[in-house]
Amino acid sequence: ISYALIDKINSFNNVKIINTEITSLQQLKGYDKIIFATGGNSYKKTGTTGIAYKIAKEIGHNVMEPAPALCGLIVKENLSNIAGVRLNAKAKVICDGTSYSEYGNIQFNKNSISGIPVMNLSRYISRKMSNSNKENVNAKIIIDLFAGMTEEELELKSLREDAIIQVR
Repeated sequence: ISYALIDKINSFNNVKIINTEITSLQQLKGYDKIIFATGGNSYKKTGTTGIAYKIAKEIGHNVMEPAPALCGLIVKENLSNIAGVRLNAKAKVICDGTSYSEYGNIQFNKNSISGIPVMNLSRYISRKMSNSNKENVNAKIIIDLFAGMTEEELELKSLREDAIIQVR
């Protein structure tokens, strides 16, 4: 936050920006309303500790257990032979019988897939895996390499196949 904005906000009655590490509820006494801008718990090098989750629970909020989202997916198959390949395709996640789709640039890595569509879809698998035994989650991702092509374009390709990759 810019210092000018902080000064402006601090000039309002009963409003104060505290730019400090909060380690206990004692530091919050005397305030009617509090806005936490703490960051998450995913990247420790930025200084986040996850303390906001603890404090929110202590003051009575229901807090969902954090789960990875906007991440690539590790797969069972060895994709070394296509590692580094990026292409536009349709990704479809089927997780416990429900399907979700996204279209865009997908990147294949040695043992994972990523790209905006995969990252957008990862939340569905991640949430299921965090809410149950990971081994019992039935999830797969289907990559349609020919999505968006016309019949004529497909005929030129001669064969349409969907690449099916089982999510770990």
